[in-house]
Amino acid sequence: MILCSLHFLSELAEAVAFEELIFLAPPTPELEDGGADLSYVLRAIGTVLFLVGGSSFVIDIRKRNVRKHLKLHGTKIEADIQSAEINTTFSVNGRNPYRVICQWENPSTSKVHVFTSENIWFDPNDYIKSDKITVLIDKRSPKKHIVDLSFLPEIG
Repeated sequence: MILCSLHFLSELAEAVAFEELIFLAPPTPELEDGGADLSYVLRAIGTVLFLVGGSSFVIDIRKRNVRKHLKLHGTKIEADIQSAEINTTFSVNGRNPYRVICQWENPSTSKVHVFTSENIWFDPNDYIKSDKITVLIDKRSPKKHIVDLSFLPEIG
């Protein structure tokens, strides 16, 4: 059995003389008992975790605001439904949601825009009765859009 211990030393010569593996962690302040003050490391980890969690919160709020704006001021178009497919890029508890994919050709620019719905947690294929679907877009930036899924039943 190999016993390992972790030592915090401030003198390089002392560390090199007795240790097989050396980690340098400048600046790591010492505590009064000679141990390493890891409060800076813990603060850095906490800051990173806060930023990751906070950024996802900000992104959710931004998406919600864009949806709200489009519902009030979006331009209504009729797009051609291409498919209702499983979203393999996202899963929760081993389940993948569906999404409706549709496209629309802008008559003034002749550009084709592809729109993807929000995630749907049941197969919508049985409820799609038309080859067209309403999409609300921002005329200045059609990448900002909402595919209208109001024809689908709500999950019970």
